Amino acid sequence: MAKHTYSLSRRHRGYVYGMLAVLIWSGFILASRQGGLSQLTPYDVIAIRYSVCAVLVSPLLFYIRIDLFTARTWAASLVGALLYALFTFHGFQHVPASQAAILLPGLIPVFVTMASVFLLKESIAPLKWMGIALITLSAAVLLGLNSKALTGTAFGYGAIIMGALCWGVYSTLIKKWKIEPWPAVISLAITTCIMYLPVYLIWLPKNLAHTPWPDILLQGIYQGFLATMVQMWLYVRAVQLIGAQNMGALMVLVPIFAGAASILVFNEPVHFNVIIAYLLAFFGLYLQQKPQPTFVSHYKET
Repeated sequence: MAKHTYSLSRRHRGYVYGMLAVLIWSGFILASRQGGLSQLTPYDVIAIRYSVCAVLVSPLLFYIRIDLFTARTWAASLVGALLYALFTFHGFQHVPASQAAILLPGLIPVFVTMASVFLLKESIAPLKWMGIALITLSAAVLLGLNSKALTGTAFGYGAIIMGALCWGVYSTLIKKWKIEPWPAVISLAITTCIMYLPVYLIWLPKNLAHTPWPDILLQGIYQGFLATMVQMWLYVRAVQLIGAQNMGALMVLVPIFAGAASILVFNEPVHFNVIIAYLLAFFGLYLQQKPQPTFVSHYKET
């Protein structure tokens, strides 16, 4: 009986960690949109995100050995941090959060799958291809059927899609090069600061001095801490406790939670084709994530 009780406790804890990771990922959509609506430039948000994260993870360099000056480290950081952030945060200036919630978390699994085919030579199960087709259709429905629903700009939608592409390629490179989660976070934050901050400080437009401090604090806490360090730990821990497939199924909730919350928080209009796009994305993500191999599936309980 004692063993059975421990098993239930382990499973329940795993789902708590998983749901917290889902909520933080969903909140990232809201925080990023708020940054886009604030006086902060996208370049400000990127600087806040990675400088805060770099400061927080720097002490871990004393405990985790990482070679920060390899071609793979810099390539992964360029794609998964700098280009991803440049596209995504520009997109959030021009696209409602309820629609970005479909495109960004919806298209990332599509691009991960496509990159895995080309870079890892993986074979994809028919069920996953069906999921990809539904997700792609959801994006087409969102962007193509009702121009009145497209309250963002073409540049904004394109930037969000390119951001999803960058993260999909980055995720595949992490798997291909066997980079573990914490080294990935640490190297991504520090090398991005080395690449980006000098350019930002000298040449890029800045508006930090004219932005209310609550907006800056929100981006610092959410982008630099919750959406990077905390969310990563929760995700990995949930996979350890309930498995990659169950955690992948929970991530299907991100577009639903983020979309519903953004409609309430930002009072964004709801159009018929947006609802259809959500339903297609939900079922597509469900099929695409079942089963879902992941780079942390080999982790065991410690």
